[in-house]
Amino acid sequence: MTRVLFCLIACLLAVPAMAQPMVTLEAHGGRFVMLDKDAIGYLPDPDPSGAPAPVMIVLHGRGGNAATALAGVVGEASRRGIALVAPKSRGQTWDALRAFSSQSTRSPGRLPGGDAKQIANAVEALSAHGAIDRSRIALFGFSDGATMALSLGAARPADYPLVIAFAPGGILRTRGDAEQRFMIAHGTEDAIIPFSHGAGRVCPAVERLGRDVRFLPYGAGHVVDPAALGEALDSFLDPARPFGSPGCP
Repeated sequence: MTRVLFCLIACLLAVPAMAQPMVTLEAHGGRFVMLDKDAIGYLPDPDPSGAPAPVMIVLHGRGGNAATALAGVVGEASRRGIALVAPKSRGQTWDALRAFSSQSTRSPGRLPGGDAKQIANAVEALSAHGAIDRSRIALFGFSDGATMALSLGAARPADYPLVIAFAPGGILRTRGDAEQRFMIAHGTEDAIIPFSHGAGRVCPAVERLGRDVRFLPYGAGHVVDPAALGEALDSFLDPARPFGSPGCP
């Protein structure tokens, strides 16, 4: 068990800090709003029926920021009328990654509250700019952001009934099962966090928590695949539409 833990930490720490390119967020039939210096929101055009928009929280990868996080998902989300909120981690990466250093086989790591509070504050700030449906909320993350999404979602199932994780590196252990959906997707050609790690270690770790888990492989590297994302968002909006396959590969 200790060997598995060390392997997980080594894999997580091996993820390089991404250079932060200049990202131009073009309008996609809605509008972007600055929530504070570190968070950006996106609001789609109002629904003709007047219904508030479902909302997805978007957590960036290591070294990323709100703009890079939104750039990878706003196209698919805007076509489906989904509002987005993208906070930035307080450090180079999310609290969940730092918490792994304190995790042991006897004492599970605890998720600090700093980034979690920042995420909740960003959602609250978005609601001041437009109508969002808090009963339809998804927590999405990519890479380090996926690790944070899995860990935060598992710790707070009442707040995050749906978690979508693309290329996750791990999940902080927690106790007890809950009525909650997890969608995990991973690129079969991922050279940063290997597919075998996500499919063979991370997914089973979530499954052992007693959660409803579905898994989708996609033929790409360490990226958010648009087709896989579209499938996840369709299932978010309509749970009757399946995502991937039940359980882990």
